[in-house]
Amino acid sequence: MDLKEKLLKTISSKNQQYMLLIIVLVAVTLYMLMARAEASYSLDFGDTSMTISASDEMGSIVIPYEDVQYIELLDTYEVGTMISGKSDRLLYYGVFQNELYGEYLLCVRPSVENAIRINMEDQVVIFNYESEEVTAELCDTMEDFIAEKLKEEQVK
Repeated sequence: MDLKEKLLKTISSKNQQYMLLIIVLVAVTLYMLMARAEASYSLDFGDTSMTISASDEMGSIVIPYEDVQYIELLDTYEVGTMISGKSDRLLYYGVFQNELYGEYLLCVRPSVENAIRINMEDQVVIFNYESEEVTAELCDTMEDFIAEKLKEEQVK
C-alpha cells in the first residue's frame, strides 16, 4: 500500500468517526427534545374554568372558577406519594397524597421550586408553570382574573 492509499484510508476512517459522532449527537439532542416535550403541559383559561393538560392519556385537571375558595403561592411543596399519574424527573402529574393535603391533584415540574395551591370545597390542586418567576406572577394575577371572570358570568 502506498502513502496515498494509507492517507485516503486514514481520512476515510476519520470521516467515519466524525459521522458517527454527529449521529450520536443528533440522537441525544432528539432524545432530550422529546423528553422535554413529555414534561410539558398547558394551562387554558376559559370563560368558566381553568384546565391543566399534560397529555391525552393522563386526562386534564379542570378547575371551575366558581369552586375556587383560596389561592396561595407556596415557596416549596411536599409531593408525597403518587396514587395515579406520572412521576419522573421532569414532571409529576396526577393524583398524589401527603399528610398536609390528603389526596390532591398535582401538576409540577420538580425543577421549579415554588407552586400555586388552589383550594376548592372538596379538592386541592397544586401546580407550577415554566419557572419560579412565571409561577409567582401567575399566582399574583390569578385571584383578580378569576374574580373578573365570575363578574362576567353574573352579568350574562
